[in-house]
Amino acid sequence: MSSRRSARASAAKRLSYREESDDDQDAAEELTEDEYQQQDRGSTSADDEEPLDSEGLSDDGSAHEHAASRGAKRRKVDSGVSRSKYSAQSKTAKASAGDDWGPGVTRVVAKLVGPPQTGHVARGELSPNVLSFLADLQANNDRDWFARYDAVYRYCWNNFGAFAEAVLNDIMEQVDDTVPWLPVKDLVYRIYRDVRFSNDKTPYKTNLMASFSRGGRKGPFAGYHVLIKPGGRSFFAAGRWQPEREDLAVIRQHILDDTQEAQALKAAVSEPSFVKWFGAPKGQTKTKSKAKAHANQERCNLWGGDDELKVAPKIAGVDKTHKDIDWLKLRSFCAIHNFPDSEVLRKDFRQRLIQAGKAAEPLVRILNSMTSPDPPPPPPSDDDQEVEEDEGGVDDADGNDDDDEDDDDEMLPAESFDYVDEDEDEDEDEDDNDEQ
Repeated sequence: MSSRRSARASAAKRLSYREESDDDQDAAEELTEDEYQQQDRGSTSADDEEPLDSEGLSDDGSAHEHAASRGAKRRKVDSGVSRSKYSAQSKTAKASAGDDWGPGVTRVVAKLVGPPQTGHVARGELSPNVLSFLADLQANNDRDWFARYDAVYRYCWNNFGAFAEAVLNDIMEQVDDTVPWLPVKDLVYRIYRDVRFSNDKTPYKTNLMASFSRGGRKGPFAGYHVLIKPGGRSFFAAGRWQPEREDLAVIRQHILDDTQEAQALKAAVSEPSFVKWFGAPKGQTKTKSKAKAHANQERCNLWGGDDELKVAPKIAGVDKTHKDIDWLKLRSFCAIHNFPDSEVLRKDFRQRLIQAGKAAEPLVRILNSMTSPDPPPPPPSDDDQEVEEDEGGVDDADGNDDDDEDDDDEMLPAESFDYVDEDEDEDEDEDDNDEQ
């Protein structure tokens, strides 16, 4: 009887060992291998004290159950030892690698560069930090460097945005009143490049650019453009850069038909003020070669671009002997004037841009009249006619107004014109009553 009770107690002990909590398991994993072995020997000796019969079976015949439970216990102890060893090896590997990462530990991944502390200028002027940042970006055009200099980029972006907003106000007030006010985000181009279809996979542009037209930086309109790039490659441009196929065909047709717009276009690019800023038209330049013109930072008026055709365009009746072949070869009608870095950082740089814009305004206006003519004025509304009639109409020979409203008023009942007379009649009636 006592042997059965001891067997049941041993089985309950083994079940409780199997159902131990996670906390007990974690505590067991923290023991060393020697402590596990001592615990294993102690548990084994306690199990050995259970009486067995001559055939190796206990009174309730649970010898196999004892063996299975001891095997599971040993496997659990062995697995705990292996996990403990793995944990120790992992800690040793981290320590050997010098990895001090952990709660409350600060590890320096990359040193971020703060915004510039010098080179601040008044709002509307360009900071020298803009040219410095763009020059550094040319040498380090990768995302890691850009992320570390993000504060410098944001400083330069805000400075250029304020400059673009000031230039927009100058153009609206002094150059071209057809340019509307637009927010800065509709004027300034993004610095991120679209590398999907390009062999050059550098992620960022190395310049900052803004466009001022009827649609800002978007839309099929001729306009004014300002690009800032170090190394003397900043420029002011005006006109239409690579118009769409339909608009290009319209411009060429004007040239073929020798319309008034085409004649005005040829005259605009030959004006002395235009030639002063953008060079003489093709055939009138004093420079012997295009290479020398580019070396002198002078674009040949509208000519000299990389997109200019080498042969005559495929237009019926047009060959290389056409009198306007130089005009018909153009794919962009845009003039450019370069500025050195020293001039970009001058306080009167915006005034220089305005002077160039005034010289190029006829070109922009004529191109827009060709491809985007102004809509005809709307017909006068009834309200406008009423206002004009109220201000005064034209009398006829009889001295009567020709206004229809006056004619309608004459047809109204006479009571509508006797308001004062009615009051006087009422006053007279009251006086008569008083006398009575």
